Amino acid sequence: MKTLCVAAGQIPAYRLEQAAESLRAIEQAILQCTAANPPIDLLVLPECAYPAYLINSAERYRSAAILSNTDFLRQLGDWASQHHLHILCGYVEDTGSALYNSAALVTPNGLVVGKYRKSFLWGADNHYFQAGEQINALDSDLGKIGVAICADARAPEIIARQQMNGAQLLALPTCWVNVAQPPARYENPQPEFLIPCRAREFGLPFVCADKFGQESDKTGYVGRSMIVDAHGRILVEAPPDAETVIWSEIEITPPLQPKPSAAWEQLLQIRSTVRPTPQTLSPVRLVLSNSPIIEPEAMERLAQQEITLLVTLDEPQNLPSPPPFELLWSRHGNRVIDMGFGRVATLRFADLHAFIPARRLALSGVALLVVFDAEDDLRLLRTRAVENRFFIAALGRSVATVVAPNGALLGYSTFEDQEGLVAEVRIAEASNKMVAPGTDIWDQRRITTYL
Repeated sequence: MKTLCVAAGQIPAYRLEQAAESLRAIEQAILQCTAANPPIDLLVLPECAYPAYLINSAERYRSAAILSNTDFLRQLGDWASQHHLHILCGYVEDTGSALYNSAALVTPNGLVVGKYRKSFLWGADNHYFQAGEQINALDSDLGKIGVAICADARAPEIIARQQMNGAQLLALPTCWVNVAQPPARYENPQPEFLIPCRAREFGLPFVCADKFGQESDKTGYVGRSMIVDAHGRILVEAPPDAETVIWSEIEITPPLQPKPSAAWEQLLQIRSTVRPTPQTLSPVRLVLSNSPIIEPEAMERLAQQEITLLVTLDEPQNLPSPPPFELLWSRHGNRVIDMGFGRVATLRFADLHAFIPARRLALSGVALLVVFDAEDDLRLLRTRAVENRFFIAALGRSVATVVAPNGALLGYSTFEDQEGLVAEVRIAEASNKMVAPGTDIWDQRRITTYL
């Protein structure tokens, strides 16, 4: 085990015509690293830090007044050499025949020792970037650096592949889009719960560098660059609206390079997906109860609320025959059931820690995952819901949670002041796998890159 001092440079969002300002912001972030104590080993800079992210088209990019890739990387190398830094920076890579959303690693001797190309294209990416076809960890004097770019972190297969590649830390250049509707608020699933969950799941420290501010009238970023340790603890986080460099010491261990498991191999054999086919557009009302005894008064209340599904840990008692709703309890074990409103699966909470079991169920058309013996772990539950775009209803002795496909919390109870958690879900939302315009999570599965 060794200790590194790593930094994330958070810079303003600039438009393509402001490429010179982007370059100055990159230089300022590098200069700020000279004040760090202990000295910084690695600086990570945002996605498309140069020249911009929203380039509109290849033609517009190529006609802009910007540095060539060669000149930009040479300049980055000069700065790395002057300030004795490893720098990983996002940029627009132009091969002449295609554009890529890429990141390059430059060492203190000024040399580019590796590049990574974004695989999971998000929204506007699809209009002008080609998807990367290889998930490669970059070798350096610091160790093996795994790289993912922004939306890549939404695909657990990409981070799993980097772990298998021997990555000892994960660098994430990003442009986390602000999805909050009210002004002066900043929301994005990745800094809120997904990144800490990824770090904990794969045992990898994350260094995430974001932009802040507006890059267009419709697109702004949340800032909140962060450094997370291998246990999922946020060591330092930037504000949402300021230019800054954050840094922290992290511990990295020898590369694990786990061999592909049978479950992993089986997952990659799933080449076609079954999309959920909900049987109703009406809301489905769920009740999660930690008590099997349904008193007559409670039964009357359930009937009045037009409950669709009752979930309990033990077989429910005192129900009329037949009951006026669907039933699930933990004795059912792990299985898939086609109910009157759509496909439902059950899973033990212990099986949720690894992403593969839930992923396989989602690929089979499951719209609602019911998790038994659940613990109070909202980050994990929200991550599994978001990465698969389905509903999760989780029930334990002391907690119940319902999560929407976008990660929103639809219901939460510790049973201290109520006999059960009632939540309403629109099951048809699980059939929509679009996370951004032109970005369908199943269409973005690039299995050949995970091999």
